[in-house]
Amino acid sequence: MPEPGLALLTAGKRDLSFDAWPPEPQLVRGVDGEIRELADCAIRAVNDQHAFLTLHAGHGLAVGDWVMLGLSYPCTAFDKWQLIPVVRGETVVDLVRTYF
Repeated sequence: MPEPGLALLTAGKRDLSFDAWPPEPQLVRGVDGEIRELADCAIRAVNDQHAFLTLHAGHGLAVGDWVMLGLSYPCTAFDKWQLIPVVRGETVVDLVRTYF
Protein backbone atom coordinates (compact mmCIF):
# COMPACT_ATOMS: atom_id res chain seq x y z
CA MET A 1 0.00 0.00 0.00
CA PRO A 2 1.43 3.42 -0.96
CA GLU A 3 2.42 5.82 1.78
CA PRO A 4 1.45 9.43 0.96
CA GLY A 5 4.40 11.82 1.01
CA LEU A 6 7.05 9.09 0.58
CA ALA A 7 9.03 7.93 -2.46
CA LEU A 8 11.71 5.24 -2.48
CA LEU A 9 14.69 5.99 -4.69
CA THR A 10 16.83 3.20 -6.11
CA ALA A 11 20.09 4.52 -4.67
CA GLY A 12 21.39 3.93 -1.17
CA LYS A 13 24.51 3.71 0.98
CA ARG A 14 26.26 1.73 -1.74
CA ASP A 15 25.77 4.59 -4.22
CA LEU A 16 25.39 7.88 -2.36
CA SER A 17 27.59 10.01 -0.16
CA PHE A 18 25.73 10.52 3.10
CA ASP A 19 28.31 10.78 5.92
CA ALA A 20 27.69 14.38 7.02
CA TRP A 21 24.14 14.83 5.70
CA PRO A 22 21.92 13.21 3.08
CA PRO A 23 21.92 14.14 -0.63
CA GLU A 24 19.71 17.05 -1.67
CA PRO A 25 16.85 16.38 -4.11
CA GLN A 26 17.01 19.05 -6.82
CA LEU A 27 15.32 18.10 -10.09
CA VAL A 28 13.05 15.44 -11.49
CA ARG A 29 12.82 14.20 -15.07
CA GLY A 30 9.46 12.71 -15.91
CA VAL A 31 8.92 9.74 -18.22
CA ASP A 32 7.97 12.31 -20.89
CA GLY A 33 11.48 13.85 -20.64
CA GLU A 34 10.32 17.08 -19.01
CA ILE A 35 12.73 18.37 -16.34
CA ARG A 36 11.36 20.37 -13.41
CA GLU A 37 12.42 21.48 -9.95
CA LEU A 38 11.70 19.27 -6.97
CA ALA A 39 11.38 21.78 -4.13
CA ASP A 40 10.53 21.28 -0.46
CA CYS A 41 11.56 17.63 -0.44
CA ALA A 42 14.24 15.90 1.61
CA ILE A 43 15.96 12.54 1.97
CA ARG A 44 14.95 11.39 5.46
CA ALA A 45 16.85 8.09 5.55
CA VAL A 46 19.24 5.96 3.52
CA ASN A 47 19.66 2.19 3.73
CA ASP A 48 21.91 -0.13 1.69
CA GLN A 49 19.98 0.14 -1.57
CA HIS A 50 17.31 2.85 -1.15
CA ALA A 51 16.86 6.48 -0.18
CA PHE A 52 13.60 7.54 1.46
CA LEU A 53 12.38 10.82 -0.04
CA THR A 54 9.82 12.89 1.90
CA LEU A 55 7.59 14.80 -0.51
CA HIS A 56 5.36 17.85 -0.14
CA ALA A 57 1.71 17.76 -1.22
CA GLY A 58 1.28 18.22 -4.97
CA HIS A 59 4.86 17.19 -5.78
CA GLY A 60 3.86 15.53 -9.07
CA LEU A 61 6.42 12.72 -8.73
CA ALA A 62 5.41 9.47 -10.45
CA VAL A 63 6.78 5.93 -10.63
CA GLY A 64 9.52 5.87 -13.27
CA ASP A 65 10.58 9.52 -12.83
CA TRP A 66 14.29 10.17 -12.30
CA VAL A 67 15.29 12.29 -9.32
CA MET A 68 18.53 14.30 -9.53
CA LEU A 69 20.32 14.51 -6.20
CA GLY A 70 22.89 17.13 -5.30
CA LEU A 71 26.23 16.01 -3.89
CA SER A 72 26.13 16.02 -0.11
CA TYR A 73 29.65 15.10 0.91
CA PRO A 74 32.50 15.13 -1.63
CA CYS A 75 34.93 12.86 0.25
CA THR A 76 32.57 9.90 0.31
CA ALA A 77 31.51 10.54 -3.30
CA PHE A 78 35.13 10.38 -4.47
CA ASP A 79 35.66 7.21 -2.47
CA LYS A 80 32.60 5.48 -3.97
CA TRP A 81 32.89 6.86 -7.53
CA GLN A 82 36.46 6.81 -8.81
CA LEU A 83 35.41 7.73 -12.33
CA ILE A 84 33.02 10.69 -12.41
CA PRO A 85 31.26 11.78 -15.63
CA VAL A 86 31.36 15.44 -16.66
CA VAL A 87 27.96 16.34 -18.10
CA ARG A 88 27.00 19.18 -20.41
CA GLY A 89 23.24 19.28 -20.75
CA GLU A 90 22.31 15.62 -21.08
CA THR A 91 25.58 14.55 -22.72
CA VAL A 92 28.62 13.07 -21.00
CA VAL A 93 31.54 15.04 -22.42
CA ASP A 94 34.43 13.78 -20.27
CA LEU A 95 35.38 11.55 -17.38
CA VAL A 96 37.40 12.58 -14.32
CA ARG A 97 39.38 9.96 -12.41
CA THR A 98 39.64 10.61 -8.67
CA TYR A 99 42.43 9.49 -6.40
CA PHE A 100 41.12 9.67 -2.86
